[in-house]
Amino acid sequence: RSYRRSGQRLLMLIGLCFAGLTLNNILLPLDLVWLRSEVDLSVVRSAVGFGAVAVLLVVLIWEAR
Repeated sequence: RSYRRSGQRLLMLIGLCFAGLTLNNILLPLDLVWLRSEVDLSVVRSAVGFGAVAVLLVVLIWEAR
């Protein structure tokens, strides 16, 4: 919502990072508790977490210039 008011890209992309980290935390109990033996979601969880942190890192480097 703050992005719509101010129009700053930084807010939108950091929000995207936190959305990815939230998805990572939602996948954690799904992987470790409910789908313990059927499916291994550790690679998917790691990819989502890595992608979210990579977005944050790129945005912070990009905005520092």
